[in-house]
Amino acid sequence: MRINLFNDVGKFKLRRKKKHIEWIARISKNLGLDKEGGINIILVGRNTILKINREFLGHNYLTDVISFKYEEDSEILGEIYICPYQVKKNAKRFNVSFEDELRRVIAHGMLHLSGYNDGTDKEKEEMRRMEDSMLDLWS
Repeated sequence: MRINLFNDVGKFKLRRKKKHIEWIARISKNLGLDKEGGINIILVGRNTILKINREFLGHNYLTDVISFKYEEDSEILGEIYICPYQVKKNAKRFNVSFEDELRRVIAHGMLHLSGYNDGTDKEKEEMRRMEDSMLDLWS
């Protein structure tokens, strides 16, 4: 499985990129996604995530992560768009480090690619439990 990390945010630099890719590969294997195609993770600014949220989801607000799963015959399983600005805001809000919140958001996006949803309270609980499980794979 090919995991690509792209940074479209000029002032942001992802620390420990190789370690993140190795961790994402472990998540992928754990979720059974490792034979389904590549994954692109794209770090974007506020304007871009807002535009994507409006255009594809019909939401007029900033968010931290948006996932798109592609057709089964595609070489790419899906893409995960992450806004570091919003991740940083949420990290402060939840009183966690930026790195911990970023990993949670990546795990959240991976879970969406795997078919998990978070539309109901029960789904949100399951998603949170699974995020915690994916975070345990970080080493």
